[in-house]
Amino acid sequence: MARLPPAASRGPARCLPAALALLAAAAASACASGKPRVLVRLDEAFAASRPALAAALAGIRPGGRPVDFGLLPLGARQGSVLEELAATSRTGRGPGARLVASPLLASALLDGIPAAGLAWLAVPEWQGPRDPRVFAVASDPAPAWAAAGRAAGTYVAALKAGGAASPACGLLYAESYSRPRRALEAFARAYEAAAGAPPLVREPASREESEAEAGAEAAVKELLGADLRVLLVALGREGSAALRAAARPGLALGSTMAGGEDVPQLSFRIVPDEAGIARSIDSAMAGRDPPAAAGGGNPGKGPGGVQVLVPSRLLPGPAAGLLTAGGRRFDAFVTQAAAARP
Repeated sequence: MARLPPAASRGPARCLPAALALLAAAAASACASGKPRVLVRLDEAFAASRPALAAALAGIRPGGRPVDFGLLPLGARQGSVLEELAATSRTGRGPGARLVASPLLASALLDGIPAAGLAWLAVPEWQGPRDPRVFAVASDPAPAWAAAGRAAGTYVAALKAGGAASPACGLLYAESYSRPRRALEAFARAYEAAAGAPPLVREPASREESEAEAGAEAAVKELLGADLRVLLVALGREGSAALRAAARPGLALGSTMAGGEDVPQLSFRIVPDEAGIARSIDSAMAGRDPPAAAGGGNPGKGPGGVQVLVPSRLLPGPAAGLLTAGGRRFDAFVTQAAAARP
């Protein structure tokens, strides 16, 4: 049965959608079917930061197998998961236990996995090195960033054709796992190909957290000195301050931050494909080939070491219909760019 922590101990997981709890209950009831189980165990911090992904993982049914979904409070005894795996393996119902684990939990469990009789370990958004015991599924932001660059570039080109003297596109950028340098480069290449000039890129200097917002706001002020028509904010926590400082009529604002659907000033968003990540794990664990793979793995020895890259998504934001160029609304530029093949 699914082992959800008591309500009083759930901490950040209390922010998860109610749908997640319903899915977990449905997953638990499926465990009585007699088929080999798939365990889905996520630490609460991961589930709270990626609620849509957690809900999607609670809803997988690989090959019709029942799924036992549970959240682990921070500081919970991780050995309990290994004990569950060993018990599942001892039932003899299949070639071994199958586990979907959040990255932090998976890293803590790896040393104990051989004794647990594990057949599969699938990890969404795995950031560690290739490991023969791990079936890694991760977001690939570069295609969506390239699409955003095409949308911004064609929009700025249309503004130029309509008589704007020197419309420009800016980008506030801080490199991270979810914002790799190759994504920035993909945006810049696509934008320049469409607009005929490079974007204005600013990378605020690394600062203490107390100074990060001021640095982001200063970078916005500098960029607004140009005839800025598009601005993509790709920062960490200070991104919210940058968006507030930049919001003004006539500027197409974009963001890579989670929860952007609730920011009314946004014209476009780059977000992970949470449902796509869950589908990749579901498909692979059902014994079917995953939809796309990058890298080798261990032929003849199961899926360990394979990395599946799931392209992120470019979506119009709430304000996308308020801006026009060449008789087209900005959301049309976004939709066309997102649908185009690179």
